[in-house]
Amino acid sequence: MNAIDYFFENTCQLDKPFLIGKEEISYRDLYKSYNHLAKWINEMVGTDKHIILLSVNNLFFLKMYLAIIKSGNICIPLDPGIEKENYRYIHELTEPKLIFLTREVEKRLELNSDQAWYPDTLPSSVEDYPEEIPGSEFDRERCAEIIFTSGSTGKPKGSNGLPQKPDCQHFFNCRVPAAHSGRQNAGRAPVLLLLWVIPSSHPS
Repeated sequence: MNAIDYFFENTCQLDKPFLIGKEEISYRDLYKSYNHLAKWINEMVGTDKHIILLSVNNLFFLKMYLAIIKSGNICIPLDPGIEKENYRYIHELTEPKLIFLTREVEKRLELNSDQAWYPDTLPSSVEDYPEEIPGSEFDRERCAEIIFTSGSTGKPKGSNGLPQKPDCQHFFNCRVPAAHSGRQNAGRAPVLLLLWVIPSSHPS
């Protein structure tokens, strides 16, 4: 188990809605969906790989964000409005194995990558995948997420989003800036922050 499992430890079987509005999904269906997608990701690239996620805040983003971290890979969520130059910089720096994004973002960035997956190209049926992913215990030092923000200088800066040996309380209390870019940040290299996967068991 990792931190994602911990978040759903007492809610994974609830039929109450997790997300409501234009798109809706229950706790149970979301839990099942991200587990299935995580297994699919594992079969494609294994673990400990960089995976970029480019989408507005919607159900696609939610599922893929949870699935990437659950799969034991490193999620790199980027602002869907990111500038082409900044995207190319981050892509070259991180060398992602997969890119999950919407068609609108793909068109704007003029991407043509065989690494890209879109909401309409995800597996239509994942019934053959187990709900739980077998595997060894997660290393508490394993990186879970890389977040890029705009820096104030021309050189990238890095910062650990969590203590070197965090517990779940640290994870919940940690707040980091969302990745963003724009004209006001033109010419500024992204700042790098890291988050770690945390075991579901934690000190009382």
